[in-house]
Amino acid sequence: MIKRFFTSCLSLLLVTQMISSVVYVNAEEINTVQVTVNEGKIVKHTSDVMYGINYEWGGDIPAAKVVGDNVEIDETYIEAFDGVMPMARAAGMSANRLYWKGAIGKYSERTLQKFWYFDPRKQVWGPVEWFKANTSINPDTQFTFAINLYDTQENIADFVEFVSGDGTVNYNGGINWAKKRIELGLEKPINILAYELGNEIDAGSEGAWNIERYLDACRRTIATIRSVDPDAKICVMRKTTWTGEWAAWHRTLLAELGDEIDFIAMHQYYYSDNVCVFSVGEIIKNDILNITGEDRIKILVTEQASKSTSDKWGTAEYRRPHTMDGVLSTAEWYVRAASMPYIYGAAYHCCFDSAGWAVVSPYEGKMLRTSIGDLIRLCNQYFVGDTLEVNMDGYKHDVENAGPEVMGAAVKTEKGINLILVNQKPENCTFNFDFAQGNYKLTGRSIITAPELTSDKWREYNEISYTDEEINDNDYISSYTAEPYSVTALELELCDVDEQKIAEGKFTQLKCFAPNKYFALLDGEISPFNNSPIMYNDRMYIPLKEAANLFGYEFYTNDIQSELFLKGENKELKFIMNSGKYYENGIEKDGGIYPIALNNQFYIPLRLFAQIHSYNTYWDNRGFAVLQNDKRIEINSEKDKMVLDMVNEKLINERGIE
Repeated sequence: MIKRFFTSCLSLLLVTQMISSVVYVNAEEINTVQVTVNEGKIVKHTSDVMYGINYEWGGDIPAAKVVGDNVEIDETYIEAFDGVMPMARAAGMSANRLYWKGAIGKYSERTLQKFWYFDPRKQVWGPVEWFKANTSINPDTQFTFAINLYDTQENIADFVEFVSGDGTVNYNGGINWAKKRIELGLEKPINILAYELGNEIDAGSEGAWNIERYLDACRRTIATIRSVDPDAKICVMRKTTWTGEWAAWHRTLLAELGDEIDFIAMHQYYYSDNVCVFSVGEIIKNDILNITGEDRIKILVTEQASKSTSDKWGTAEYRRPHTMDGVLSTAEWYVRAASMPYIYGAAYHCCFDSAGWAVVSPYEGKMLRTSIGDLIRLCNQYFVGDTLEVNMDGYKHDVENAGPEVMGAAVKTEKGINLILVNQKPENCTFNFDFAQGNYKLTGRSIITAPELTSDKWREYNEISYTDEEINDNDYISSYTAEPYSVTALELELCDVDEQKIAEGKFTQLKCFAPNKYFALLDGEISPFNNSPIMYNDRMYIPLKEAANLFGYEFYTNDIQSELFLKGENKELKFIMNSGKYYENGIEKDGGIYPIALNNQFYIPLRLFAQIHSYNTYWDNRGFAVLQNDKRIEINSEKDKMVLDMVNEKLINERGIE
């Protein structure tokens, strides 16, 4: 208990890195964390479009084949996604070279398309196949479509008519493109989330456009799109290359087009040890507010994925994005992004086997999900809703290491809440739960786990397990032990409130002291003291020795006993007698109150000592103090009357050990 109590004192170091709805910490030897969920505080609505999938036009597409003069979609592609396709994005570098009119209709009538290093070829999987396949998975799929800015404005206008029209209006004359879409088997208009203007078009392989050229193309293309669909959502790209003053690119777009655009596209690729890649997004978020005066424009992360560490095909390093290492990295990314209101949606790169990435992959004549596909399915099932404020402590946080080992998040549902727990450690981790608004029972669970970080579920590999089950358990959930290398989703249903059980649960999480008592209540248990706390000038003071033992310190004084020293594993304190100043790890601070000496005994102010260790102090008018970790729901005298009565009965009315 003392070790856990002591390690939690570093939790304030998280402040500069942590968004309140998400917790991520590094662990040492004690594999237990305390998780407090505040169901009353919503941080962000996490939409299902956070779990979109990116698609590259270029290359071989294993989910389609030419039969006669038609293109057929592999049904196992539809089956593999199991109804989960909230958002699909067709882009990648090849989007800058797709001429859509030559990629629809009969195969014999399609034109040659030139992508990447491939010889010119006809596009088998064109826009119609892409729309059909993904709406067959989920009729409500939203689409982000990257516009080829090398195409003509007439062709761009025709494309908008093709996807958005109902066939009764021919906006541009000539061919009625909406009617053409219906003839090709797409009766309903396509649900376009956003038209993305180009993809990484500032990169050298795409012509290395400068901001002036891009801005001019955006102005013309926005006017063209809105002439056909006035309500169309527009997404412009941030600068993807890091040459020059990269931020000047999006700042120019915001200044010139702030009233015309709805999203800024951002791409993020990461490893497990440096997944904290949101600093760029924070800059863009602040620029949106500072330049436009409002936060209407959001960020679409139109490409995000963990990176390969080798380009040698088939090796574990090449496959890393969909190994367990990559799954944990991506789960961490989702948990972080769920706390950031400026991120509207995201697309994982990439759908089919491509440079180490894959959400689905062909094997033995079928399209099968990788564990990234499993993760997207898990998140779509459990991680959609209002993201709640969550705080977690119990681990020492190493601020030098950007790769946290344990994370947690919560979303509100109609029945209760869902918890997402990420354990990147090679051993079990137990999460202890506090809930602000009631008790919950476990009704469903989904787990992705593997024995090793290099484990995979791809082609011939089947080393990562994915289980999804309903649970019928009427007991209140107070803790859960997550497996090593795992992503766990827990579906919790709110139960009828049992005030007695709630009070008993809170009682076991408090540190309680009373003056002139030779014992304390530590986590609900009586713990004897050699010396009792005292009252002095209407403040409670705790003996130096008891304070040191409680928080895991060694203690000593200087020769003239004018300074008190407490030395712990990761914190050193120095108090100066008759001075309100003290030192924490060598940094001078002003506590306002100071230690005292009475009857050859040194005493530390309890409230000050509690604050130093991130604890709130509640004083009950019956004559006792309660310490509670400041990450948890604070004590309220009216709401918590039952638990405070339990403390009074145990601490005051019972003699205990005196």
